[in-house]
Amino acid sequence: MSFDCFIRFVALPGLLLSYAAGFFMLTDYSTRPAIASPIHSSGAIRSVLKEFHPDPDTVSILLFYHPQCPCTVATIRSLQRAVPLLKSPASVYAFAFYPQSEAESWIESDGTDLLRQIEGAKVVADPDGETAKLIGITTSGHCLVFEDERGIVFSGGINPLRGHEGDCPSLAQLIHCVNDAREPYTSWPIFGCTLANSQRLQ
Repeated sequence: MSFDCFIRFVALPGLLLSYAAGFFMLTDYSTRPAIASPIHSSGAIRSVLKEFHPDPDTVSILLFYHPQCPCTVATIRSLQRAVPLLKSPASVYAFAFYPQSEAESWIESDGTDLLRQIEGAKVVADPDGETAKLIGITTSGHCLVFEDERGIVFSGGINPLRGHEGDCPSLAQLIHCVNDAREPYTSWPIFGCTLANSQRLQ
């Protein structure tokens, strides 16, 4: 065996171990949901929505997001796919975190542009995440479905993994919660960055 071949043979286990460790870390990051805080009362949501004068018979979908979080783009694309499938009228409110020390234009991003393409969606600048704090939201990509009579019927994420988009049980449940008044409350894992991060994450 030549010296070069010997070096390659000796180095092979280390390379395989490095690849395996990298794969494990990537998989762990993609599949580990954020730790979500408990949502506060429906009364807090009612007080937030009161500013927008919603129709009491209309279901509201609230999305809280960090405009610079690349993971949340997948959530927004999932919401884009869901809205045309809603049989009942729904209003979409997207609350965009931004540091109060920055100009409101800080919220401009690919994700914000995608949200504005959703028919009837309203993007709301949320300085320092004050609205999110009022309701108890801590993670970007957290969706709520709220109806005045039923209260909160859905809470959580709507994408299958961090940064991944596509059909998944939580997205299907969000659609069911809007379309069927008999659907019970459910909560789901959220895959996103913390809203409190004031850095540009992209």
